[in-house]
Amino acid sequence: KIPTLISLYPSILVAPSTIQQPMNMSPATSSSSNSTAPTSPAYPIGTILRKKFVKQYFFGRVESYRPTEDYYHIVYEDGDREDLTFDELENAALVGEAAGDFLFEHASAKAASVGSAMNTVQLLLLDTLRKICKNGDPYGYFRVPVQPELHECLDYHSIVPVEESMDLGTMEQKIRDGSVTQVGELERLLKQVSANAKKYNNDKLHPVHKAALNLEKTADPLFQNAQKNLDKTLKSMVQNAFGDEVNYAEDSSGDEKEQKKKKEKERRKKKTKRKKKKKEKKKKKKK
Repeated sequence: KIPTLISLYPSILVAPSTIQQPMNMSPATSSSSNSTAPTSPAYPIGTILRKKFVKQYFFGRVESYRPTEDYYHIVYEDGDREDLTFDELENAALVGEAAGDFLFEHASAKAASVGSAMNTVQLLLLDTLRKICKNGDPYGYFRVPVQPELHECLDYHSIVPVEESMDLGTMEQKIRDGSVTQVGELERLLKQVSANAKKYNNDKLHPVHKAALNLEKTADPLFQNAQKNLDKTLKSMVQNAFGDEVNYAEDSSGDEKEQKKKKEKERRKKKTKRKKKKKEKKKKKKK
């Protein structure tokens, strides 16, 4: 049984001006092809895609771009190649929300095959939310929905519309029932929580206003880390499909650490060898 946020961190019911909620917005940027061919590709070299051929899906990636024709040259995991227009690539590219949808569907299928109630993406989102709850909301201001009468803030919904209300407990439920499937969606809901809190408690010195700022500050790096983990999962899947390294821009900090470790080992080995040689020379001189 997976414990809820409320059971892990009991909420503290606070008086009037202390409980708040959601904002919404999220970015879906899209490029469209112009009559004039762009000099740089809208989708960079190495962009991952997934396309269906007959009854089977294949991973592919952008290998090159021809600006004069505005064509993307694609290589697939089975070695096949083809050229795609911007519109064709846009429908198949695993970027942004499309990548998130694919990962959630894949994780759900895997969870169902082993009889698990929660998939790995949901568990990652829940873990991220628990950390936000523990470190970003230590006083429990944002754990439960605002109840104007109970919390003595009767004018709350005249300032924050009912349909815009949000809290951490509701966010948890949305993860569990599959309403929230991506890091970006969870981030938008949390920003709504913070925005509502600041809107109702607009005095910047108010403890709840300050708590809302701390909530966002705590959450930002946790969201980034969660997204990196999902990106690595997708990268690993493509690596397995192609059987080699994926050639697209990514955080190489992990590889750099491994290289540093190897260099450090080599340096120690050389140092040990030098010490041994010195000892051998001293022994020879004594003889």
